[in-house]
Amino acid sequence: PPAAELRNHMAELVVDPTMSGYTEIGGIPELKEAYAGEVSQFYQTRVSSEEVFITAGCNQAFFLSMLTLGKAGDEVILPAPYYFNHRMTLEMLGMTPVLLPCRPKTGMLPEVDIAEMLITPQTRGIILVTPNNPSGTVYPSGLIEDFYRLAQAKGLHLILDETYRDFLNPEQGLPHHLLNLSWQENLVQLYSFSKSFALAGYRIGAITASSEFLKELVKVMDCAAICAPKLAQRSALYALMHLHDWREEKKQLMNLRAESFRQHFQENNRSRFRLSTLGPCFAYIRHSEVGETAYEVAKKLALNENLLLLPGSMFGPNQDSFLRIAFANVEMERFPEMMTRFKNFAPEN
Repeated sequence: PPAAELRNHMAELVVDPTMSGYTEIGGIPELKEAYAGEVSQFYQTRVSSEEVFITAGCNQAFFLSMLTLGKAGDEVILPAPYYFNHRMTLEMLGMTPVLLPCRPKTGMLPEVDIAEMLITPQTRGIILVTPNNPSGTVYPSGLIEDFYRLAQAKGLHLILDETYRDFLNPEQGLPHHLLNLSWQENLVQLYSFSKSFALAGYRIGAITASSEFLKELVKVMDCAAICAPKLAQRSALYALMHLHDWREEKKQLMNLRAESFRQHFQENNRSRFRLSTLGPCFAYIRHSEVGETAYEVAKKLALNENLLLLPGSMFGPNQDSFLRIAFANVEMERFPEMMTRFKNFAPEN
């Protein structure tokens, strides 16, 4: 749940009659300014509030960006395994997702040289999600910057979805240095307040992009939702101004959970499941059931062991050996029981 003080603040906001009104299409100025300051401080650069756009969640940020970026018949390079909403969005818009396979032997990292071979005259952009959903993989800063240089050289946009950015281990350093480059012509960066401050149901996200790109995006937002909910915007503003310590504590907890999850899987030698990749919220697990699809294995895990995982087939082709598990809201004390259930799994049941 959101922090107690944020819930109390929201309780005050909800009885304010002005909360029922529209805001500026791109978001209230105070929130744009605060988020621009946050991005500037985090990435050690300078981002203007004119380069920030507030959306009703990060899913909408992606949808609006794609509508602004291209049209039916255009192509966008999408690493696989992918976040399924991204593929569905592209297909609904008549755009073609060109899949960039990420191989287990690389830790599910996309490869720049393969991406370059997929570029055609119809290509409009390259999508990266880091930390990744579903694999959990955290892309190295050098790799992200290599993809940006490729996009820049080819006149494309790099759409960088950093929904889970605030859960990164600070020991890993900055996720990238793109915002210290001449980024405005080629970068569209997506963010989610929903994840960072536990506001998922209130729908609040952000886009960082050039002011020219965002001027076009205003037209799309005006036809889609007019503006993000005012209550959510005011809540996000309060969170940015007052909940730094709360967010840091949450980050530390998420990283402790991820490390505990890793240790439990590494210490386990008797399960039919092996840890493939891991991030702050998700893990990608390989199953060893020959002749069984990921869907069949996931169904049996749910019915027989009360373990809910998503089959890899939801995230793209050639993923039937994998399952995604979301552990971000699982208390570490439950991990031994989780591993016991994995060990008890009997595929013949």
